[in-house]
Amino acid sequence: MEDVTETEKEIIAITAKIEVEKSEENFVNRSKLFYSAQLYRQALDDAKSALKINPKSIDGLVAAGKASLKLQNFLESYEFYKEGLALDPKNSEIAEDLRNLQTILLSDYENDRELSERSYNAVELCSQDVYPGDDELFKLEVEILAKKHKTDATKCIAPAQVDMKTRKDAATIAVMAYNALEDGRLQEALECIQVALRKDSTNARMIQIRAEIFRDLGEDEKALQDVMSIPKPHRVADVWKLGGKILAKLSLPILAEFWFRKATALIPQKEKSKDLEAPILFQKVRVKRIYGPLTIDFPVKVDFTNYGRAVYATDTLEPGEDAFDDLPVVVGQLLTCLDLPGCDHCGNSLITQRDYFGDQWKTLPSHLRAFVDQHWPEVTPLYCRFCRREKYCSATCQAEAWERYHQIICPSVNPVSTELYDIIDNKGQAKNERGVLQDVWAGHYSPIILIKIWASIIAEAKRQMKQAGLSQPSTENWAHAKMPFRKFISFGRESAVKRMPEIFKLVQRLFADCGDGVKYPISEEEFEARYFQATCNLQAFSSSITPKHKFMEKLPTIEDLRSLQILKFLEEKPPMVLFAGMFPLHACLNHACDNNVEVMDGFVEGKPAVHVRVKKHIKPGEELFTTYIDTSMPKRLRRAWLYKSFNFWCLCKRCQFEGDDNTSCTQCKKAAPEGKKFPGCSKCKKAWYCSTKCQKEAWVKGHKDICALLHSIVQMQAAEN
Repeated sequence: MEDVTETEKEIIAITAKIEVEKSEENFVNRSKLFYSAQLYRQALDDAKSALKINPKSIDGLVAAGKASLKLQNFLESYEFYKEGLALDPKNSEIAEDLRNLQTILLSDYENDRELSERSYNAVELCSQDVYPGDDELFKLEVEILAKKHKTDATKCIAPAQVDMKTRKDAATIAVMAYNALEDGRLQEALECIQVALRKDSTNARMIQIRAEIFRDLGEDEKALQDVMSIPKPHRVADVWKLGGKILAKLSLPILAEFWFRKATALIPQKEKSKDLEAPILFQKVRVKRIYGPLTIDFPVKVDFTNYGRAVYATDTLEPGEDAFDDLPVVVGQLLTCLDLPGCDHCGNSLITQRDYFGDQWKTLPSHLRAFVDQHWPEVTPLYCRFCRREKYCSATCQAEAWERYHQIICPSVNPVSTELYDIIDNKGQAKNERGVLQDVWAGHYSPIILIKIWASIIAEAKRQMKQAGLSQPSTENWAHAKMPFRKFISFGRESAVKRMPEIFKLVQRLFADCGDGVKYPISEEEFEARYFQATCNLQAFSSSITPKHKFMEKLPTIEDLRSLQILKFLEEKPPMVLFAGMFPLHACLNHACDNNVEVMDGFVEGKPAVHVRVKKHIKPGEELFTTYIDTSMPKRLRRAWLYKSFNFWCLCKRCQFEGDDNTSCTQCKKAAPEGKKFPGCSKCKKAWYCSTKCQKEAWVKGHKDICALLHSIVQMQAAEN
């Protein structure tokens, strides 16, 4: 015991006390000791245990806020402090901690903002890689082009010899055609260019102008025939872009992508960050073909903008209706609620009657306990038959999990996985060389999410390998296996490898031998990409139908007096078994501080899912926005929070037309004279102006659209206080 520190001795002593008495005071005291030992995840768990016993424990809320802040769970920390301040508005410790939280979030605010808002480029996050199977689709579209649109993709004009005088005459007429095209005089433009081409029939620029005229006249097939007749060496970027636009309009996405890819490749390197038309058009076509099948049953579509993927309404959407539903492609139970049972594959709640009633179960009258035992739904989980480290709600989930990913990471076939599951059971911690637990996982979600992504890819590649009779997965096998995860962007600044080197090394060992001679080497780049892919796209959710709901549905049908007696002991909300999931359609929703939709727990095809519910009237063509944070915070804090947590600066209407404070004009950014303050909007009190002129300009440009929303927030905050 000589290597044990004084703090560790105190932890051992108070742990012994907790085994005898699980009190609020004991959990808070041990939380403080864990905090001083820099075991922040354990400190947070103990603080939450104290809050379970007494939800109004100021000491518990403070301890939870401090630990969450150290774990960089900024929003969770803020919520704990906010709740504590509501209970004790004059608590100086909470006020000071909140100031520290804001200081951390607002550190380097202006420098970071200027840098990030200048450098963000959505197309850099999306590749133009050829998808597996596109080669066959390419051939199919070429056939469609020939048969349906009477266009031969391989037939080009042969250059003709034209004397200089004739070429100059043709060029003069072509300029007339171009000017007419620019003015919208399409028939005149067509007549002129036809004359010019009779003089210089193989001039690529003139053929391009005629193609543009045909396109504007709606004669897409003629336009396409023209651009395809231009020899490839003479196709400038604008020709490739024009061809891509026409092919996209003719519903030939693979060919359109090919042409836009060619246009992108011709952009000079120094212009790539500015000339974004071709790469954006490429992503628009790709997004439409990937997400079109997912939105076919919903009044929405996915498009690509300067800020990335976005969801738009295709019909009028009214408050209260669901815009769309979404099922996750991978799930993992949150480390903060591992004490409650749920299906590790689909996220179904498996809470028992004892989980639901908690400490109240012991004090419940025996005849009511017997009644609940008799009628509570059967929730005995099925475990993996080989390792018993994963639990499932049904044999279907058990079989699906094995087929999709668990066959790769089951400790029975991959002993390294035992270390992974131990870290998960210890909520992100592992023992160091002294045998003391320490934080090794820095994510806000379970590492099982990342592991399932890689395991799913490997399992699918091996399945295709065996189907094709190969000894190793082919490049195409790997590409096919990665397809489900191509829908999720990956973006981050801080190195995940440096933050958690132990996890990186564990992952490398975990997939060094995947069975059947298959290996999947995990590079630093791969680890970073998958980590931020999950970080950028995960959504917390829980099953909207729990065993408690099923129990309640059954009660009215039971002819037993105890069915009425038990009602007064039932809490309105059952304990939540929280999961994180990657939802392909939901991941396309962008954030706005004046969001018009909200994400709700749902149930689709018998499995937990999310419903995206409309908050306010949305017109066709308007973008759907969700929110990632508590939007009642001041603008500077909101924007800094989003940057620290999600790596972007919000440019929504609220952030544009809401001010920082009364020392600068919200409209023109002019600073107030020293010792002076600008007057603010009398209605919302969230914008300040140096003059009536600026106030009127801001009102017309957009402040009027958010003023009522901000006014309602101000009223709500006043009512809470």
